[in-house]
Amino acid sequence: RWGSLYFVVGCEGEENELAMLEFVHGVVETLDRHFGNVCELDIMMHLDKVYCMLEEMVMCGNVVETNKQIVIAEASKAIDVQRDGGFPK
Repeated sequence: RWGSLYFVVGCEGEENELAMLEFVHGVVETLDRHFGNVCELDIMMHLDKVYCMLEEMVMCGNVVETNKQIVIAEASKAIDVQRDGGFPK
């Protein structure tokens, strides 16, 4: 289903590989829910949105949020603030 996307994840030797795979899968599912059948072009053209979603999911190298709906909602708020150039109402 996501055959055109490839991800490279760098981690230390003691990291849980299954947890990394689960995280990447969660990222792709979140992007797919936001963009609808996400592809490389979506990521390239909307890098700011993708970055905001990743910022909501990861903090200081640790996964802090995995709920797709929360990630998309909070990233949308951050994107709106950036676009409006001010603080949220």
